[in-house]
Amino acid sequence: TDVVMPEMTGSELAGFFEESAKHFPSMKKISNWIIGPLQQELNSRRVSIKTLGLTPKNFTDLIRKVEDGVISNLVGKDVLIMMIDQGKAADTIIAAQGLAQISDDATLEKAVDEIIAANQTIVDQIKQGKENAMGFLIGQTMKKTQGKANPKKVGDIIKRRLLNA
Repeated sequence: TDVVMPEMTGSELAGFFEESAKHFPSMKKISNWIIGPLQQELNSRRVSIKTLGLTPKNFTDLIRKVEDGVISNLVGKDVLIMMIDQGKAADTIIAAQGLAQISDDATLEKAVDEIIAANQTIVDQIKQGKENAMGFLIGQTMKKTQGKANPKKVGDIIKRRLLNA
C-alpha cells in the first residue's frame, strides 16, 4: 500500500487541481504535472501543497510555457523546482536563466547547416537511407545550442536539407 504522509491531503491537491483548471484548459496536462513533477517535489520536501508556496496560476503558466514550446518538458521540470525554491514566476526564471528554447527558423537553420557541414560522413549515411543517423545530427545541434534548440524543428530542418522532405 502507498504510504500517505499526514500533511498531504487529497482534498488540498484536489483544490489545487480545480484552481489550476480555471487557468488552463487541459485537465489531463494539469493532472500529469501534479501526479509527476509536483508530487515528486511535495514528497521530497515533505510539505503540503499549501506550504509549498506555488500558486495554481504560476503552475499553469509553467505548463503553458512547455505546451507552447517556449521551454522543453525537461527544462520545465527544472523551472518548477526553481519556482518553488525562489518563489518566482516561470517567466521570470526562464528570462533570468536564459532557458527559452530556440524555435526561430533562421537561427536553427544556421546551426543545422554548420553541423551538416562538419559531419559529411553522417550526412552521406542519411542520404543512403540510414535515417536513424539523423539523431546524431539532432544531438550535435542540441549540443551546439546548449540544449536550447527545439528538437522537433531541428529534425524537420535536417530532413528538409538532406532528404528534400
